[in-house]
Amino acid sequence: MIVINGISAVSGGALTVLKAFIDSFDGEAICFCAVDPSMLPKNKDVRYICVGHQRGLSRLFWDCFKFNSTLKRLNIDLSTCYSFNNMAPFFRSYSSVKQIVFYHQAIPLSEFKFSIFLPAGLRILFYKRVYQFFVRAYDSGNVIYIVQAEWIKRALSSRFRIPMSRICVERPSFSCPAYVSEGLDWYDRIDYIFPADDYQYKNHDLLIKIVDFISKSKELKCHNIAIGLTLDQDSWVFDVVNKKGLEQYFVFLGAQQRENILGAFAHGCGLVFPSLVETVGLPLLEALRYKASILVADRPYSREVLGNASNCIFIDPDDIEKWASALSTGNRRRLNEFR
Repeated sequence: MIVINGISAVSGGALTVLKAFIDSFDGEAICFCAVDPSMLPKNKDVRYICVGHQRGLSRLFWDCFKFNSTLKRLNIDLSTCYSFNNMAPFFRSYSSVKQIVFYHQAIPLSEFKFSIFLPAGLRILFYKRVYQFFVRAYDSGNVIYIVQAEWIKRALSSRFRIPMSRICVERPSFSCPAYVSEGLDWYDRIDYIFPADDYQYKNHDLLIKIVDFISKSKELKCHNIAIGLTLDQDSWVFDVVNKKGLEQYFVFLGAQQRENILGAFAHGCGLVFPSLVETVGLPLLEALRYKASILVADRPYSREVLGNASNCIFIDPDDIEKWASALSTGNRRRLNEFR
């Protein structure tokens, strides 16, 4: 029996990739998932078993112990395992099983500054210092890794000493509707959108510094800009924005369905993407598909994904003035004038 270990895919790009995989999967399989099966594609040959949302240590416990015991309890004769949890599960009773691991965790492979005292700081520390031990420990010659970018392949091989021959690069497969018939009321209220959680490495702090710079600049503050964030008002970002008196520049949209983000791109909204760490950055590919204007941090992931695309500008994450100049053009459709 083929088993899909998909409990880490609960939102964002990870869930999109899992959906695309199941949608195109040909064969009989059991999929362990964390989301409600109604959120996943209907495939008559795939049976879903929802085990609930497993976070942090509970997810690690699942991969190390509970997954193996669950397979035994359900009397599943395992032949192949597809894991979306970045590491090969520990199989005490299935040591010779073929394993395909979809690796999409860039934190252990990237160098960036972070604080354990800021939101999700301990989680970042866990991935930077602890998680890589389990990736190494559960690797074996019968594990194949699938990554989304060449830079991840090189870094994964170097960091964990995995032969390049066991690492394959597959760009994420996804579909985008060619036309969005109806818009939401916030489509016309924002110039750019940044669809991301408020983790440190997503770099919302940079956006706040940029807008603060614009608000204090005699030359730039006359430009009206609005940036949509997919965060709620209980986010630390909302608190900082209000403390600095920058609320006129940001629209807190709350969590949004992927279709709504695609609709924003289709209606002319640009993408601002200051993230320091990504495997690929799925919103970049989606914005590229709709020819939306893109302002992006100049990092290895963005260079590989976007290449020489004419609708994007790469900006040094530390160059606040250039970010401010690009954002304050005020019209997301006039990037060529900024160039």
